[in-house]
Amino acid sequence: MVVKHDNENGIGLILALMILALLSMLIGAMLTAVTVEVWVGNNYRTESRLVYLAEAGIEDGREAMRSEAITPSADPFIQRTLLDTDGRTAGRYSVLLIRSNPPTLKSTGDLGPSRKTIEVRLRRAGFPSLAQAITLNEDIPLPAGTDPQLQVPERLERIVDSIVRHADDVQRPAHGEVVRLGTIGSPTEYRVVVLEGNGVLDNATGYGLLLVRGELELQGMVSWHGLILAIGQGVVRASDSSTVGISGALFLTRTRADDRSATNPLGTLLPQRGPVTLDLPAASTTVAWSEDQIDHANRRFPYVPATWREY
Repeated sequence: MVVKHDNENGIGLILALMILALLSMLIGAMLTAVTVEVWVGNNYRTESRLVYLAEAGIEDGREAMRSEAITPSADPFIQRTLLDTDGRTAGRYSVLLIRSNPPTLKSTGDLGPSRKTIEVRLRRAGFPSLAQAITLNEDIPLPAGTDPQLQVPERLERIVDSIVRHADDVQRPAHGEVVRLGTIGSPTEYRVVVLEGNGVLDNATGYGLLLVRGELELQGMVSWHGLILAIGQGVVRASDSSTVGISGALFLTRTRADDRSATNPLGTLLPQRGPVTLDLPAASTTVAWSEDQIDHANRRFPYVPATWREY
């Protein structure tokens, strides 16, 4: 009988080569994964920095629009180059106003060859637009186009909260106390003043926005440029001997019940608007609607984003 012996010479080499090939594939996959992770990390950092740059431009533009009149243009009204702690360029951004109604800012951040653009449609955070000199915002249907925020006491109170947050001066008199107000602001400095109680404007000239939560009485020669808002008790009075001139707008609405006390200084919030009281001498009172004065009174408030788009 002939016995055949299998020749196994070289099997070990083949196995070693197969294992080496497998290890090479694993190492290659690991290196590829690490490289991809590095790329992803770099792209994420770049994208984040670009978003921060573009957002910084939007904030810069909002602040500029708050303090000065900006007109739409194809040329940026803000251009900034940011430096790191070593003095090297860390990025750039430019901002332009692409339209004024509604105001829309476009901010572009640049970091090397990469770019990010953000467009933001803005709205003014102040008091909603008024189309007439005197608005008696009672529990009756308002004209078409009136901001719906002005028709619900709860939403009116939110507007009040926003005004209080941005006010230059907030006075909170004790229950039963009457605050006497003198001249407020100037032609170059419109102010926002909030009185959370009863007050008297006595022989005064004012510029800006005056919000009275209680009752307001006008005495002597009173001149106001901007907005007078009686939101709360909704009461404005003047004696027959007073002379009143308002350029801008006067707004009255009752959102609170007349149950004020030391523990409830503003009164209980009403479910719907109540009747207001406006008693001014017809012969010596002038209230002239002025869009320019209303705009000046609201200019103290910032623009806030309404819509946001990135690309």
